[in-house]
Amino acid sequence: MDWLRWWHGTVTDPKFQRVARMSGASVGEVLAVWACLLECASAVPVCDAPVTPCDVTCDGGDADVTPVTRGDVTSFNCDDHDVLLGFGDGKCALIVAAMAERGMIITGRLASWDERQPAVRDSAGKRQSTSAARTAAYRQRKKAAQNVTSGDGHSDAPPVTGDKSDAGDAPEKIRVDKSNNPPFPPAGGKAPAKPKPKAKAPAASAEKSAKAKPKRPLPLPFLMTPEMLAWAAEKAPAVTLDRETEQFIDYWTGTGKPMADWQATWRRWMRTAQGDLEKRGLAKPADGGAVDDTKWIHEDDGL
Repeated sequence: MDWLRWWHGTVTDPKFQRVARMSGASVGEVLAVWACLLECASAVPVCDAPVTPCDVTCDGGDADVTPVTRGDVTSFNCDDHDVLLGFGDGKCALIVAAMAERGMIITGRLASWDERQPAVRDSAGKRQSTSAARTAAYRQRKKAAQNVTSGDGHSDAPPVTGDKSDAGDAPEKIRVDKSNNPPFPPAGGKAPAKPKPKAKAPAASAEKSAKAKPKRPLPLPFLMTPEMLAWAAEKAPAVTLDRETEQFIDYWTGTGKPMADWQATWRRWMRTAQGDLEKRGLAKPADGGAVDDTKWIHEDDGL
């Protein structure tokens, strides 16, 4: 069976939409005609010839004829394909005419056939499929490899036999010692020092990573617990908790950044809001401390 190539993107190629408009047909009808044209161009008689036209004798007679090569669609019958595809009379001819006007068909040949449908031929000049060509090439490589190993004169290497009498003429193989034992030191010298083992990571870091809390996004709904309200009354008395908590939720929901302790993150947010009010003179320092008091840094927020 002969094969032809159908390229990706054919059904969405804009030129078929243009041909459909020019011929008054649908894109599906244009693609159906194009598929029929490809099969017609691929169906070549036995006297197939190279792409370049030449005069040869195909029927055994003395008359010279020009062979029909792959890509030729002069034998395409529009009336027959109207019946085959269920079209009205003349629709297939309109589509083919539009394709010719768009340069898809030139002098009875598909314009891009020689580039997209290359013919593969064997040593005798007979056309063969791509898969057959690959199989033939594989068999030739396998045969050549067998000839080399069997010593049939196609290789300069001596034939492989079971006689080991000449083994002494062959270069001695050097055994590579893959053991971990160090080599013997030269006379009067010292053995090379053994490499020092790599230092192990401190156990403290492993324990710290094992105890680290997993990070997760802000849980919704985010509600203030009685403990959080009591803390805010002491540490951030001037902050409007409802409004600041809404801003806190909007910010962290928008960023989507995960945290290990969201209550600690909320306390830091409220502490920052309290400090901002104090700096602007809109609130007294919490716990009666100074505005620039930084002792809160040492408090445990769980971060």
